[in-house]
Amino acid sequence: MQLSELYLMEAWNWKQFGRAAVGGAALGAVGLGAVALSRGDSNKPKPEPSPKVRKHEPESRPRKIQATQPKMEPKPEPKVEPKPEPKVEPEPKPEPKPNQLTTNFNLSEFASKDGSETPPQVLDNIKRLAKNLQVLRDAAGAPISLTSGYRSPKHNAKVGGVSNSQHVQGTAADIQIPGMSPRKVHALIEQLIADGKMDQGGLGLYVRQGFVHYDVRGTRARWSK
Repeated sequence: MQLSELYLMEAWNWKQFGRAAVGGAALGAVGLGAVALSRGDSNKPKPEPSPKVRKHEPESRPRKIQATQPKMEPKPEPKVEPKPEPKVEPEPKPEPKPNQLTTNFNLSEFASKDGSETPPQVLDNIKRLAKNLQVLRDAAGAPISLTSGYRSPKHNAKVGGVSNSQHVQGTAADIQIPGMSPRKVHALIEQLIADGKMDQGGLGLYVRQGFVHYDVRGTRARWSK
């Protein structure tokens, strides 16, 4: 390289260096001025903030604190178990009495007063007689007392009965009803026969002796003593 060229390069470099230096100085001056300005602003007294005007607020009243009751859980209702229905046992049927002829009459009531046994051949007649007397008892609403029912031939002769008496055949009875006169009993039997509720037969009124004779001979017969 020639000397002239080297000289020109050096001159150019110095020239660039000078420009850079001038630019840097200028930038430094600008920076210093900015710093000064900032410092100058900071030295100035800052204005005090204007006091805020608070509005007059009413004093808050103390709130009533309501005591909260604890929630009561509902008690479970006790289970009511249904009571078992009492077993109604059927009433035992009364055992039939021996020789019971109807609801209220027994064969023993028609027995002969001398203690003789009732013969089997007159038993059916006694049963039919007892059935009719039960109708009379129900109508009267009172018990019937038999003063004479079946008579053995021996007992019939002793009391002065006729030989062919209905009592010997077991078809007749001499009766009394407490609280009713013989005439009323006689009239009631007549009415029941007329209504077809009692069998037709012999009907005797014994006012002085205080009884009524009734038999189921099947034919109408009436007398009074």
